[in-house]
Amino acid sequence: MVVCLASSLGLHWLCLQSVAWTSMVVKNLGRAPLATVLEQTFDGRHPCPLCLAVAAGRQAEKKSEPWPSVKKIDGVASRAVVVPLPDTVYPRALAGYSVRDRLRESPPLPPPRA
Repeated sequence: MVVCLASSLGLHWLCLQSVAWTSMVVKNLGRAPLATVLEQTFDGRHPCPLCLAVAAGRQAEKKSEPWPSVKKIDGVASRAVVVPLPDTVYPRALAGYSVRDRLRESPPLPPPRA
């Protein structure tokens, strides 16, 4: 489930880009000072093949078709449908007992404890 969520958020591109940047730093560290290597890695003017692949993948993902639109169905019921409930849900013994009767009763003394 975590992998699906990460994929839907595009975190796989972030992971691949991080791998690309790390490999560029490691590869170029022997040729130039660290400050120059970091500048070349993150300036965007010196992409490696993996950086180009990640950029192409992101563009392809953005250009993909969105979900097809669903037409809204407007429906109005012409009359209400009444479904009778069986006697097991509301037994006949409680048929005469209403909420008004319950409100007339005094609260229990002493008050119930939690």
